[in-house]
Amino acid sequence: MLLPTLNEGPLARVELSMRREENAALNEPLIGVLVEGMGARLRADPRVLDGGVRVDAGCSSARCILALDGLASGVDAALPALAEALAGPAVKVRGPTVRALKRQWRGAWRVPPRLLDAGLRGEPGAAGPKPRFRPRDLRAAWGALVAPGVWSELAAAGAYDEAAVRSAAIGLGWSASVPALPSSPSSGTLESAPSNLPSPALTLVDWPGATRAQIGLAWAHTDADAVRERLLAGDFQSSLVQRLRERDAFTYDVTPEFGPTWAGASFDVATDAAIPALTAALSEVSHLEATDPATIAGATLRQQSALAGLDDTLAGRLALRHLPPAPSEPPLALAPVDLLRVVVIGDAELLEGPLRASFPAFPLTKIDRCTLMYAGPCPPSW
Repeated sequence: MLLPTLNEGPLARVELSMRREENAALNEPLIGVLVEGMGARLRADPRVLDGGVRVDAGCSSARCILALDGLASGVDAALPALAEALAGPAVKVRGPTVRALKRQWRGAWRVPPRLLDAGLRGEPGAAGPKPRFRPRDLRAAWGALVAPGVWSELAAAGAYDEAAVRSAAIGLGWSASVPALPSSPSSGTLESAPSNLPSPALTLVDWPGATRAQIGLAWAHTDADAVRERLLAGDFQSSLVQRLRERDAFTYDVTPEFGPTWAGASFDVATDAAIPALTAALSEVSHLEATDPATIAGATLRQQSALAGLDDTLAGRLALRHLPPAPSEPPLALAPVDLLRVVVIGDAELLEGPLRASFPAFPLTKIDRCTLMYAGPCPPSW
């Protein structure tokens, strides 16, 4: 599980997004690279650094986002940088930038450097399509990315400064009205925890005063191949992103985690959304448990990889190109969930009662944050 990164104070998020299916030019792989370059430019901006603001930038197969997320005061101060990211000079994807991306991709995907270098240069011997960073392609991709109306959606949530967001919206060509994200539904409007899963070991990590909660799930499998197939298909990540982010607006921060015999994910949510978000996440685990194994074999595996955005970057194309061959006969059944663990990090005074009431069958253990991070209780001075 990830260690907590909880901020104290009112939080806000402002997000720009565009839908790629509305413009064929936005389906170019270079679009994803340029959006990531915009994100790198934003992260280096002093207004973003000084406010401790997190920048989300990237593309899935359906859409791209640029977002500022953090303490409301920092997000408000960094909003001009978000507007300037689309008005500034084109992001350069040559020289040192390419070398940095290559290092990042090698570490993330473990693609052999020889194949990665060959793919970047378009040399013979690199299987499949050969992406090239040609100046005319870059100019065309950048023009499509910053064309008027491409970034067609603007959403704000949390304790943002409405005047600052309206000013940024006008600078980007929007009207003065800024839509707010839908509020999270209460736990009473969601289904109960699924019954086909084993009762998880539920650990509540007390972080007094935290204004958000971090939820982590992990489950064990007896069959390592099932976890590998889940990872390649991107099922769990894409289903959580679609459910928790795009449908219910619980979170924007789903991080998948995988090991040889286990899989899981973690994400941050507002404290008052912790119970319904955990219920929704458990529902997605239950859904994967009932998935027909044939849906993650053969060509469908590669199609579902696109749901997690794996086809949107050169690294993704190279990784998919070198997947192990799919079995001719899909397995009769996927390995069942043998052990489910849930960790909730947040203010126990606000979370313990609702967790016990909503999940009475789950044995709950409460520890303090020092026990989680340092394997010992917090000193009295903390």
